[in-house]
Amino acid sequence: MPVCSGTGPPDPPSHTRFMSVNLLLVVTAVLSNPLPGSLLRQEPQVSQQDLDLASRVETVQALITDHATAPPLGAALMALGNLQTPEAAQALLDFLPQLSGIPRMVAIEAMAMTKTPDGSEMVRKIYSTSKKQPDRLAAVRGLARLAGKELEYLAGRIKREKDSVVRAQILRELIQQQAPDLEKEILKAAAAKDQHLRMAGLFGIREFVLSKGAKIAIKALKDPNLMVRMEAVSAVSKVGDLKGYKALLEALDETRNEQLGAHIVLALREAQSKGEVEALLRFGLKARDHRVFLASLQALVIAAQHQPLITGPAFLGLLDHTDLEVIQLVIRGLVRARPEGYLALLGDRIEHENTDVQRNAIRALADLGQVPADAKNGLLQQSYSEKSSIRLHTLRALAFLSGNKATERLIAGLQDSSWAVRAAAVEAMTMRRDPDCIEPLLQQMDLEEGRVRSDIASALARLTGRDLGEQIAPWKHWLSLQAKPLTLPTMAQAEAMLAKAAAEKDLGYGGYHGIPVPKGGVVFIVDTSGSMNERHKPEKAESHYEFFSKMLSRTLEKLPEDAEFSILLFDDVARPWSRKLQKATPEAKENATAWLRRVNAFGGTNIYDALRTALRMKGVQTIFLLTDGEPSVGLTSVPEILREVERINLERRIRIHTIAAGQAHAGFLAELAESNGGRSVDLRDL
Repeated sequence: MPVCSGTGPPDPPSHTRFMSVNLLLVVTAVLSNPLPGSLLRQEPQVSQQDLDLASRVETVQALITDHATAPPLGAALMALGNLQTPEAAQALLDFLPQLSGIPRMVAIEAMAMTKTPDGSEMVRKIYSTSKKQPDRLAAVRGLARLAGKELEYLAGRIKREKDSVVRAQILRELIQQQAPDLEKEILKAAAAKDQHLRMAGLFGIREFVLSKGAKIAIKALKDPNLMVRMEAVSAVSKVGDLKGYKALLEALDETRNEQLGAHIVLALREAQSKGEVEALLRFGLKARDHRVFLASLQALVIAAQHQPLITGPAFLGLLDHTDLEVIQLVIRGLVRARPEGYLALLGDRIEHENTDVQRNAIRALADLGQVPADAKNGLLQQSYSEKSSIRLHTLRALAFLSGNKATERLIAGLQDSSWAVRAAAVEAMTMRRDPDCIEPLLQQMDLEEGRVRSDIASALARLTGRDLGEQIAPWKHWLSLQAKPLTLPTMAQAEAMLAKAAAEKDLGYGGYHGIPVPKGGVVFIVDTSGSMNERHKPEKAESHYEFFSKMLSRTLEKLPEDAEFSILLFDDVARPWSRKLQKATPEAKENATAWLRRVNAFGGTNIYDALRTALRMKGVQTIFLLTDGEPSVGLTSVPEILREVERINLERRIRIHTIAAGQAHAGFLAELAESNGGRSVDLRDL
């Protein structure tokens, strides 16, 4: 039966048209029939597992009866598979005649999800006997997730599989699982007549970095099928070297397809080797098409960290370009390549006629932690700029400038109208470690209410080695006891003092997954992709989403009423609970918790869309991101996501904390947090 619209799990119907699981009849009989003899005084023994099965079967049937949409029905089917029992696998098989489309495929994958011999056998049978291609594709995906013997089974079937689409899917799954001895099959598929096989083969060339497939991949850049060309671009970016990157530049010059063009631009940013970078320098920077030139320059900025010696001279040669966008890119490239004389050149541009060039030059000096001596006066003058973005980066750079005037401008920055600029002043004072900053910090903390207050408390702790919290009185008392003039410990000494104090004090797991929730606007981002339906712990049928939504609800309960928050869930797209931050009133907390309970985990993992949406919400100062997967929808390139978030957050100064679970890309999440002033927690390590 096709599924149609519905808003979520309805109340169980008064009767169901379908209840084929024998276990339910047994449970009913045990609960309702009288017991003989000596058992009359004993309570009926029904396991929680049996009750869970009955409840989840009933939920699925109710959704089918009410023609629910794919997300709630798919989530319910996965929840059934999550029980990981033979009875759950049988229930899913029995439901198949009533399912079509996506829910039917989900049910087949959920059978494999039970991780039982019965479930595996059912899925194998569907693969080998079904006449429906979608069924067989779902069976392949389900078996591949089980790895081990099931992966060996698929490897043994690939050469005998006659359906090219199914065969291509098998190859993709084997590649994703890094199965051994695939090179010949990959190269053969990449050169096949069937487009699905060609795509799978090119995918394998990329994933296994098969240099033997470079010629095939370069040739495929001219394939008549757009999707094959897209896969070829990805493959060439990994194995192309000079010849391949030259071919990518030619393809970018020739194409007028926006999707393909954007994909090539991203692929060029994968350049690392000398040959790849040489192609960008020799052909890309000399291109007549400005689009190709700009894409090459963007790629060279990223590649500079790998090939500084050959990229540095190119940046120096472009520093006086007439295009402002080019100048801004060149400044970023100079910071990475650091050719001789670059620091003085950056200092010269602090007072450039264009404010965007000024901002980028000052930001570069702040990132480097170095300021040329002859740029001192210009930098101090820029702390008076009308543009908050220039004031922000100027204060960051002043942390590395000696003299009382720099300290005075940082203290003045504490009264800036922009909270982000005030936060930058606090950060700079922490780096500067000037005792004259302590009292102004205390005075400003008494005036702050949001995240800057938390930042000041943290800065004072890092400066003094004392963690006295966010109340002004303990700090004033401590300051009154200090000898004059005040002497601060080194950063290493302060960190050691704080670590010792923390070891002596049981800090517990306050906040959100061990990270304190600061004052100011907070957005909690939670992954609701299909993988969040998997078991959180092997011994419990509770899914990742059920566990994490429960933990978030507990965090919300502890928020003070004057706190402001929102929740943003994401799968293929981002879905905010409220597009505006809400006061943490009892009613708001109750509404948010109820909303979390109604949500179904289903779909892909669009991390970038979630971050972009949260970063653009008015009043946000802190973001918590929890995910169990890697980006799979929308912008999926990890380096590109990091760069885009950095660009959006450059002047916003929003702190991003990350929590990794399941199959999350821990390295990506750690770098995301570190580059945005946050902390990263990997729950798999706890």
